[in-house]
Amino acid sequence: FLEAIDIKFYLFFLLLYTLITQSYYLQFETITWDVPTYLVASQALSDGNLPYVSQWETKGPLLMYIYYFVSYLSNDSYIIFKILNDLVLFSISFILFKTVLLLKEKKSYAFITSLLFLTLFSDPEYTAEFSELYTLFLFATAFYIYIKNLNLFLVGVLISLASLVNQSAAILCLPFLIDMILSKNISKNNVFVIFSGLLLPQLVFQIMYLTKGDFFVYIMNYFYLPFGYTEYYTNSAFYELKVWFKEYYYFNNFLYFSLISLFILEVFKVKNFVTSFNKNRILYLSLFTGFLIYYLGNTSYGHHL
Repeated sequence: FLEAIDIKFYLFFLLLYTLITQSYYLQFETITWDVPTYLVASQALSDGNLPYVSQWETKGPLLMYIYYFVSYLSNDSYIIFKILNDLVLFSISFILFKTVLLLKEKKSYAFITSLLFLTLFSDPEYTAEFSELYTLFLFATAFYIYIKNLNLFLVGVLISLASLVNQSAAILCLPFLIDMILSKNISKNNVFVIFSGLLLPQLVFQIMYLTKGDFFVYIMNYFYLPFGYTEYYTNSAFYELKVWFKEYYYFNNFLYFSLISLFILEVFKVKNFVTSFNKNRILYLSLFTGFLIYYLGNTSYGHHL
């Protein structure tokens, strides 16, 4: 029965579910501490300045352009700004739907997976417009393009753009490169194509700062400050992971036990891990890289997950 339902109905339901779960807290005047900083920093672009020139930041310069563009579309209304970001979240769930449908060829699997993903984001902590949201959109798109064997150059461009939103996203190129090596699909031509994609957006931004005479400012903000920021924290990733799970327990018992059930099901696969890994290699590599970003960030913030 579920397979007979038209895809458009599933997508309409996911859009409606996104708007309902993300808009639940709109009646409260709340804003996370990161968002005001990005909103203020992005307004400097209206004066013709490049990001970082009038206000230093630890996130990538592309994030400032995204914030400025979304702010412009929202006519400086924070409510509309949040709703537009909800559409970004819906876009990620749509890409996830298409990805699972491609891998499993079942609409019901794709729908349930996307629904679980959106439910995870209904936690109050995830109704904010973090840089990780845009990073996830770019990575999800790159992932779909890769498994569909469409364009390695575009995969490289998307990961590079993600790293210009949040620097830690640069290591998201690893799952693709390792998968290419293990599948023996790597060649000089493939390496050249994907690295050309990775370099192009970076070069564009570096040339922009060079021509304006602000290259030193770019290097300090994009490379030096993020490393200095993490040095002040003691890594407590595993403890904070336990706290993250406990928060879901208090937020929604059913969601908490869904996560536990998924973990147990994966543990049962360990006895056939080699077979499972070879079949779903890019999935496991991406999952591992995601946890690596969380661990290497050194701050152990839940939204990094």
